[in-house]
Amino acid sequence: MNIEIAGSLDNNHDNKLTVIVPSYNKAKYIKETLDSIFMQITAYDYQIIIADDCSKDGTIEIIQEYQNNHPNKITLLTSDENQGLYKNVLRAYQITKTDYFCVLDPDDYWIDENFVQKSLDFLEKNLDYTIYATNAYKLENNVQSPYTYIKQNRSYDFQDFLNNKAILGWTGATVFRNVIFKNNVPEKMLVLENPSCEKSFRGDSFRNLIHLKEGKCYFCTNYTAVYRITNEGIWQGSSTIDQNLLNVWLFINMYKYYNEEYPELLLLSYRAFLNIKASKENCNVKNFNQLFELKHYFKKRKGIINSMLSIKSQLKYFIKDLKQAIRIGVLKRKNKYLINKKINAAKYVHIMFNDKFNKPFVDFINKNFEQSEHLFLCKRFFENFPFPEGSNVVEIKSLKGLNFSKPEKIICHSLFDNELVEFLYKNKKLLKKSYWGIWGGDLYNAKRDKINDYVRQNFKGYITDKDKNAVLEKYDIMNKNFYPVYLIPPIGLKMIEGIEKPNKNYTKIQINNSSDKSTLEMLDILSKFKDENIKITTILSYGDLGVKNEIIKKGTEIFGDKFEYLDSFISPDEYLKHLIQNDILILNQNRQQGLGNTTVSLAIGTKVFIRSDVTTYKCMKNDQMPIYDTISIPDLTFSDFIEYNDNYSRAKMYLDEDIIFKQLEEVFDAK
Repeated sequence: MNIEIAGSLDNNHDNKLTVIVPSYNKAKYIKETLDSIFMQITAYDYQIIIADDCSKDGTIEIIQEYQNNHPNKITLLTSDENQGLYKNVLRAYQITKTDYFCVLDPDDYWIDENFVQKSLDFLEKNLDYTIYATNAYKLENNVQSPYTYIKQNRSYDFQDFLNNKAILGWTGATVFRNVIFKNNVPEKMLVLENPSCEKSFRGDSFRNLIHLKEGKCYFCTNYTAVYRITNEGIWQGSSTIDQNLLNVWLFINMYKYYNEEYPELLLLSYRAFLNIKASKENCNVKNFNQLFELKHYFKKRKGIINSMLSIKSQLKYFIKDLKQAIRIGVLKRKNKYLINKKINAAKYVHIMFNDKFNKPFVDFINKNFEQSEHLFLCKRFFENFPFPEGSNVVEIKSLKGLNFSKPEKIICHSLFDNELVEFLYKNKKLLKKSYWGIWGGDLYNAKRDKINDYVRQNFKGYITDKDKNAVLEKYDIMNKNFYPVYLIPPIGLKMIEGIEKPNKNYTKIQINNSSDKSTLEMLDILSKFKDENIKITTILSYGDLGVKNEIIKKGTEIFGDKFEYLDSFISPDEYLKHLIQNDILILNQNRQQGLGNTTVSLAIGTKVFIRSDVTTYKCMKNDQMPIYDTISIPDLTFSDFIEYNDNYSRAKMYLDEDIIFKQLEEVFDAK
């Protein structure tokens, strides 16, 4: 295989780790990936090998820019024609000679700056281990939630996997001891026995298993990486039946790879095959032909599968599996029955997840309205945010099997959850009594496709106090009811009563309410004030964490010790102590963002800048609020920038529970 190398391969023997990045048309995301690598704080030297499979979207140019900025750190493998994922990553394996390596896809990224240090520290001290893996998040429609999840640190080996007692790590959160590729790539990976091997060998499961065969895996509970869901990958873009087929062929080819030494792999393959047979999903002609082939394959090897267990053991496992299936089925049906009973006893059903704003909302409803009329179905998306409480709160895993025929209204608290959108599309009649509580990102970043557009265009009503015009413009809807309802932030009016801003000898300025690329722009704009008596702060605990370290770097370079940031979740009481220190809040995002920060900041007398080209600015100006235009900041002198004598007491109306009660009452009473 010819390997075209752009830039010399760093043969520095001090390098301990190689980070392999297989890329193809990922210009949109690869900067976040590379930034997350270069943010690593580690005593170990590392190199990056990027194998690009003939990208045409500007990916190469971005990589070359990073090569120039980081000399002798990045090796770029190029190609004149598309080779496919397996051949592309294989050529990176062939030149990976460091003691350790990992693979980070170009649309994923690390969030733990100590990931490399921790993983190599462990593997250096524990020579019988070949894999270090951690938990990871997934990012789908800008909503981050756990992807791999274990509750306690654990170790396991290859035999544990064969006995179905192990979980494999996800690609971006795994580091390997280079016991396979350091000398030479195995011949069986270069000369493939059949076409299915390419699909089996290209993914992370095969990579995990061949290294697990050579040692043990340590899986720890830390969250170190983010898996971006784009529906473009091998697994993401596949149907359930295709995913099961990938597993079937993986284990068959693993069985052959090890010369049929481990019949347990054949059994795992057969069980994946049975999952397909039990599935109600329709299969296409291509799948049908594969299933026909597999049926005969397993028929010929039925004796091997059965011989793995004695008749007594076969009966034991059969009864055990049957009992477990029955028990799980009964529990699921019983649980669905009880949830449906509660749904049909409620007048208003709220569908939500445990974001920081939903617990205050549930508390407000249960305090001010008839509790028995409201039911809250809540998914657990975040470990760091509190979960709503109350006898009318039910935690759900899925909407599947739930019946909403009797409730008068369904209130959807945002549409970040893809399952909710698809559920409403499949049950279109429910839209006639459903209301969309718009949060911002679920409107501005919504996919434009048949399902998403149809659902968003056909609600009975829309709950928003700032985004009406944006909805009308984006979806061209007519004759729909809009209900202005103020947000119920975790920091309420009672918490700020009597609070006073502290006397300081400097001006404190907060940029944005979350990690965002627009923070970088504002740091440059404010650089003209760097010699003034100021402090700059920003929030980096959530949002676009891929630019977090770039923000920290730029903020420190421009403002030195005048720059600070908050990168952990804190309680509402603690966050109020943070906000009260601010003299100025600047929101530079080009859409509605940070309403909770905005309303509280206005109410406590902070000067607030919002871009005049977003709906929030226009709506708050209509409400006669003392807000200023972010776009004007480059033209302001420092004295004009910090001057603020407006009457901000009117802003407290956004936090007034009596007003919010009347607004919600209008929604619930609407015909």
